[in-house]
Amino acid sequence: MYRRLCFVILSCFLFTMPLHAQDGIDLPADLYLLLNEGVVQRVGLGRSGIQNVTPESDFVLDFSVAPDGNWLAYRTQQGITLTNMYSNSLPQSIEDERASVPYIRGRGATMAWSPDSNNLAYTTLYGGRVWFRQGQYTDLETPNLVNLVWSIEGGYLAAEAEGDVWWIYRRDPEAMTLVSAIPSSKGITWVNNSTLAFAPPEGGLILMDMAQGNIQTPLLAPEAVYYLPNYIDGAIEVYRSTTVEEAIPTGRLLRVALDGTIEPISELDVELRALRWAPAGDWLIAFQGSVLALVNPLNGQGFTLPFGGISTYDWGIIPAPDTDTFTLPAPATFTAISNVTGVVQVWRMRSGELPATITPAVVDISEYTISFNGERVAYVSNSSLWLHTIGSSAPPLELVRLGTDRDINPAFSADGLSIYYRDEQENGSGIWHLDISTIEMPTPAPPTPTTEPATATITPEPDSEATDVPEAEGTTGPILTPFIVPTVAFASTLPATLVATPTPDATSEAEEADALPTALPTNTPSAELDNTPLATPDYAPELVLADTEAAAYLKAVPAGGVAALLVSSISDGQSFYELYDPTSGTLQRIGSFTEAHWLRGTNLIVRGRLGETALPGLHIIDVNTLTTPPRTRLSLLEGWDVLDMIERSDGGLRVLIRQQTPGTVAVMDVPPEDGAQITVEDIGYITEPRLSPDGSIVIGLTHPGGMLVRIDLRNMSRSQLRGIEGSNDFRWG
Repeated sequence: MYRRLCFVILSCFLFTMPLHAQDGIDLPADLYLLLNEGVVQRVGLGRSGIQNVTPESDFVLDFSVAPDGNWLAYRTQQGITLTNMYSNSLPQSIEDERASVPYIRGRGATMAWSPDSNNLAYTTLYGGRVWFRQGQYTDLETPNLVNLVWSIEGGYLAAEAEGDVWWIYRRDPEAMTLVSAIPSSKGITWVNNSTLAFAPPEGGLILMDMAQGNIQTPLLAPEAVYYLPNYIDGAIEVYRSTTVEEAIPTGRLLRVALDGTIEPISELDVELRALRWAPAGDWLIAFQGSVLALVNPLNGQGFTLPFGGISTYDWGIIPAPDTDTFTLPAPATFTAISNVTGVVQVWRMRSGELPATITPAVVDISEYTISFNGERVAYVSNSSLWLHTIGSSAPPLELVRLGTDRDINPAFSADGLSIYYRDEQENGSGIWHLDISTIEMPTPAPPTPTTEPATATITPEPDSEATDVPEAEGTTGPILTPFIVPTVAFASTLPATLVATPTPDATSEAEEADALPTALPTNTPSAELDNTPLATPDYAPELVLADTEAAAYLKAVPAGGVAALLVSSISDGQSFYELYDPTSGTLQRIGSFTEAHWLRGTNLIVRGRLGETALPGLHIIDVNTLTTPPRTRLSLLEGWDVLDMIERSDGGLRVLIRQQTPGTVAVMDVPPEDGAQITVEDIGYITEPRLSPDGSIVIGLTHPGGMLVRIDLRNMSRSQLRGIEGSNDFRWG
């Protein structure tokens, strides 16, 4: 009821605004429009703007946005194509001209994904058709279909035909089986995976459970006719008819719990012709004459959206509830556009604090790395490698003029005294090493006298999510004035032998007392903005792993506790991982794997095959005993994609796996000793997810360059960070 009261207030304000202001209203989700010219456009939320998402060379007949919000299925006369709207991956054709064409458009969903993305249903001239991910197809032989609606988990499909007739199909492993029919209904809504509610023209509201032999349970008596049932928040919102003239149906909105309890919502009549519910149930949408209008479900008032020439439309995913801060078990960083400079910067988040930029770049940052102790950041901007002390008001230091502007992969050594990166210079390409132990960082400019108060603080809104993560003492918003960075003493060298060594811990209790406050963008002026001349860097980087005709070295990753670097290379078209000892300069090949990461101590985890006939899997390698065969921890089925993994405190693994694309993400726990993995939870759709160090939180993106999303694995709550768009490259620490 609270949601409705807020909506009444919003509506009263909205419908008093001038038309040009209404154009900027926040939609419930991204809106996708198929124009008469055959191109699909996305009307994005926030500052996303309007973009074409299908090639102009393809004349699109109809389309459907996948449940992950990233993929799109669209149909032309040549067939059906899948395309990722946010990547450069090649489109995939899933059917040729046998896909037919839609019987009629604009009266419902003529293409519809199942919620798990395993199936795509679409209407045809002869009825309908369903694509199965295994490459199979089955026909729906009920004619004149105009609308397709999957059940909540995709176990059933309701297909609407001309004349308000509904056909109900059960999804079997390789076919769709007709299990029920509704002669006429003023709309339907699914309340779970097998039960729907329908409104027969003779009156009443009825529940029908296909899993229980189509048993029907009256929810509302047939003393009145009902229209447009919509299940939301555990109850059904539906219009009770107040129709006087049959050709112009009207009704008043009420809410019906599944136990039959009725709660009136509005006492105003709403005309119900040609209306459908928009996502989240806060709006109705009318589609007539190639234009769309949003309609207030409480009073029927509406306005036309500023788009014309529309053939049909669809919605993207409903965003998670937004929040200003996240509750986090550890600090985290990411890149996003600065709200002040408009430049892509590195941002830092701490639990309960507003995110803040920690870099002063004047040109977009493309790559970055944070030192192990969390006090310095190195980043790539404007074809140079820069070094900056986090929180300092001094300008950054230009370290290297790079010979290439991509795939630099900078990385600090464990002691923070060196940076490794890839570069391509006239005198050689490969992995370069830069000693920064003797580099003197720029000093902050003297403060400018001012009569204004010296400091100000921002107190963030409290995170509304329930959690048992302890908050840091004295947590406040970021301080808006320069501050002095404490001096940190580093060990001078690393041991030459490959044994575990202690690593500075940015989250340890010892360092917590000197934790650096986060800086706002205006707090770290760049040299360019301060008119400070930048000297040509002359810090003499050394090429330590030079490319050869046989191999190219792409990335060197130091370990937190091992005096060695994990080097990735390409040779003869294959990806290899090798171990580099910076003390002796020796390089030792580990093997050919898809990817590899450091774990605790001297262990690596690698993903790949241990033999030509072996299944792919996750394997543990001890770099001190490379002659010992790797130990397989998890076998991967064909098509599984490992998105992230961490080592748990008990020595087991927690792994994020997507079993298909598009598809949901599963959390799997692998025990410390040999044993079957346990699927902990399916966490739904999320892009580029990253597990927190303790495995309790997942942070990812709505889509590449989208908004940050937090999932708490303890209660499966989901939230989205407000106000920061264009996020990428999220990482913990």
